[in-house]
Amino acid sequence: QAVPDVPAAIANYDEAINTIDALGVALGRPRLWDAEYQNDLATAYMNRGNAYQAVPDVPAAIANYDEAI
Repeated sequence: QAVPDVPAAIANYDEAINTIDALGVALGRPRLWDAEYQNDLATAYMNRGNAYQAVPDVPAAIANYDEAI
């Protein structure tokens, strides 16, 4: 079974979150997303939280779970 590359996963989630945030700023609507995009952002935060939990970095995981909510 392959061992997950957790640091790479965290970096990918960082990029996804930053891209979604940058798009909102560019559109003049930071954090004012339709439900579909809110779900995408929440999913990215939740998955990044799961990755941090695997490291383990519990404070970072909790911070990401809070953002997902």
